[in-house]
Amino acid sequence: MQARHIMSGPVMSVTPRTSVDECLQIVERSGFTVLPVLDDKRRLVGIVSEGDLLRAKFRSPSTAMSTAEAMTSPVVAMRPDADVSALASALLRSGLRGIPIVHGHDLVGIVTRRDLITLLLVDGDRGRGGPLSIGLSGKEMQ
Repeated sequence: MQARHIMSGPVMSVTPRTSVDECLQIVERSGFTVLPVLDDKRRLVGIVSEGDLLRAKFRSPSTAMSTAEAMTSPVVAMRPDADVSALASALLRSGLRGIPIVHGHDLVGIVTRRDLITLLLVDGDRGRGGPLSIGLSGKEMQ
């Protein structure tokens, strides 16, 4: 199975100039846990998670901060034809909540931990519910 089969899209994204407060509002309204950050040419330049946003706000509650100050960059990204096992391994090893899926320079989707959980539950319902072979030790699975 490939990333294109389980990715979510279209993807809500922000720019490096988007305020942390605006990102928090987007996260709260949408339920997304991560937001890809795109530059003016719509190229992926980072990712900002709930944790990044919370750290930024609690570090400087009265200061207006931009996403550029809170985002993780460089960001791990994969192509739509990436194998789900490799994607799951990269997601868990990186500690990220989601991995953007790009085709060339275009953001085409995102795979989140929730997408992987859904895949495991659907596969389990179909009678194929064995663990994905992702080459992780017990410590990385925690």
